[in-house]
Amino acid sequence: GRGFGRLLLDFAEAEAVLQQRVGRGARGARDLTREQAEGVFGAMLDGQVPALELGALLIALRVKGESADEMAGFLAAMQARTAALTAPAGPRTVLLPSFNGARKQANLMPLVAQLLAREGVPVLVFGRHDFDSRVSPFELLEVLDLPASPGLTDAERRLREERLAVLPLQLLNPGLNELMALRPRLGVRNSAHSLAKLLDPFPAGRSVRVVAVTHPEYLDSMAA
Repeated sequence: GRGFGRLLLDFAEAEAVLQQRVGRGARGARDLTREQAEGVFGAMLDGQVPALELGALLIALRVKGESADEMAGFLAAMQARTAALTAPAGPRTVLLPSFNGARKQANLMPLVAQLLAREGVPVLVFGRHDFDSRVSPFELLEVLDLPASPGLTDAERRLREERLAVLPLQLLNPGLNELMALRPRLGVRNSAHSLAKLLDPFPAGRSVRVVAVTHPEYLDSMAA
C-alpha cells in the first residue's frame, strides 16, 4: 500500500520491484496494482528512489507500457503533490500544457490562449521545454508580452485580472519537473511526460484539460 513507496528507500526493495515486476521485458513484466503504482510514483516524485534504480524503473516502464491502473495510481500520486490554485470566478479555467514546442509548423498555442482570454475564459499555460532544436513556447510567450509568473499568487492574480497566466511546471510540481528533466539524459520520454498532461491544480469541476497525444494508443490510455 502506501508503505510500498517508502520501501523503495531500501536498495533491495527497489531492486525487487525491477526484478519481479516491471523489469522483466515487454512479455514477462507484470503490472503494478493501482495502490502499488501510487506508492512507487510517489517515491519517484519525492526523490526517494536512488538514481540508478530510478533510471531503470523509468526505462522498464517505458518498455512494458503503463496499464490503466498504473496510470490512475501515478495520477493520484501526482495530484497529491501538485500545488493548489484558487480558480477565478466565471467559466472554468482552460489548462493548456506545453512541453514540446513546434517542430515544423507555427506554434498556435499562444493564439488559442489569447482568443479564449479575450472571450473571458481564463487560461493557464504551464509546462517546461527540453528541446534545443525547437523554439521554446515560453520564449515565444515572453515575446508576446505573456511572461511566466514568478509565483503562484501572481498567476492567480493574472487569471482574475487578465484571464491568462503562464507557469513553469517547477512551481506546480517540482518532483514531476525533475522526472521530466531526465529526458535529455535518458534519451527517451518517461511516464511523467504522459502524466504531466493530466495535471490539474484547480478544485474539481473548475477546469477543462486540453490533453494532446502524440500516438493513437495514448488516446485510449489517457481517456481511460
